Amino acid sequence: MSLPEYGRVVIIDDNIKEVEALIKVLSKHRTSITYFTGANNELPDTPFPDVRIVFLDVVLEGLTGKDTKTIVSTLIGILGKIVDKNNGPFVIVLWTKHPEHVKGLKKALKTEKYKYILIDLEKKDFFDQNGGFKLDSYDSLRNRLNEKIAGIDIFDIFIIWENIMNNSAGITVNDFSQLIKFNDNWNNDMKNIFYKMAEAWAGKTLKEQNTQKILKNALFTFNGIFNDIFEGLIQNEKYSAYQGTFSSNNINEKNKGRINIKLLLDFSDLEKFYPGDVYRINKNAKNSSELLKDILDINKINDEKFFKIKKKSIQVFAEVTPLCDFLQEKIKLYRVIEGFIIPEKYKDEQNIDHYVKIKKAEFIYKTPVFTYKNEIYRLILDFKYFSSKTKDELKNFSPIFRLRKELLNDIQIKLSSHINRTGILFID
Repeated sequence: MSLPEYGRVVIIDDNIKEVEALIKVLSKHRTSITYFTGANNELPDTPFPDVRIVFLDVVLEGLTGKDTKTIVSTLIGILGKIVDKNNGPFVIVLWTKHPEHVKGLKKALKTEKYKYILIDLEKKDFFDQNGGFKLDSYDSLRNRLNEKIAGIDIFDIFIIWENIMNNSAGITVNDFSQLIKFNDNWNNDMKNIFYKMAEAWAGKTLKEQNTQKILKNALFTFNGIFNDIFEGLIQNEKYSAYQGTFSSNNINEKNKGRINIKLLLDFSDLEKFYPGDVYRINKNAKNSSELLKDILDINKINDEKFFKIKKKSIQVFAEVTPLCDFLQEKIKLYRVIEGFIIPEKYKDEQNIDHYVKIKKAEFIYKTPVFTYKNEIYRLILDFKYFSSKTKDELKNFSPIFRLRKELLNDIQIKLSSHINRTGILFID
């Protein structure tokens, strides 16, 4: 397994001398670490949300001779201040000479709902009877570490991705920071370049006094360069060190939905008046039934089935204004398309599931399935209901999620194709 090259590795051990050897081994892998003795006054103010590996000594200062319950309770308290509960899966590497407390620790970690993988480096093997590190044990420790973490192959993929991402960031900064000659004017010259980058993204509406806006728009341009380098490194990366295998087994619809919601939709920090925002429409909207009937293959759905589908559906509109208009403050009217978030299935009178039939038409846009409120849905947009809204009209609505860039771009391309279709005149 690869090791994170840019932090995300924590060591918790009260004895710095017992940590030195471990730090040297990790350093050889280019792995930077964050170190804690476990003392309360040294712990971070807020837990870290991106920890990948924790090297943990079980018996810290003040815990020698204490019972397992006390030791475990203290460790859980320390971990809670270092690793955020929403961190996701991480590896706990036991760096301890007291395996007798491990069972109690496992139980407590499970109770606290940590998503962890536990391995033991068997620390005692690397120290002599006087507590000193055996000088000939560096290679053994490195081999033991590689051996123990080698089996966590799916975790390895995430680490590989993070390492490539961080390498891409480093290359981007190195390349860009050397665009101009390094001399006494380098700092000001680079700031001028970043201003021009911001202007390229946001247009001539940019004001020199608005430092935050300049920085944000410059970084958007910078991000485009980074993405190109990132994709190039992925293409050229050598994956021969990866020893895992993959399964081609099918996954169920709910898992497909969970994956797609990450790929297609964003629920975080929703900003009003932003391209891709999807807004809920009041249930009593006048055109509700008319719009839904225009979307559904109504010939295969009777009135009772229609009512069931409508009851579970959510009428929405998606904001599809081009991003450049938004960034350059050229928007007079916001372009929107109406539609529905429709369940993938509905139950009949016998409680049997049936797939919802959607029209196959050029004016209908159907997303892949995604999980929303623990149900499987699709977003269906009807290009015939393409219109516009003023900013004042949009203020009456709140976004429920945002379409990610790739999905929004696909909708915009298909919408432009629908608008520009010419048709042909012929006699049949």
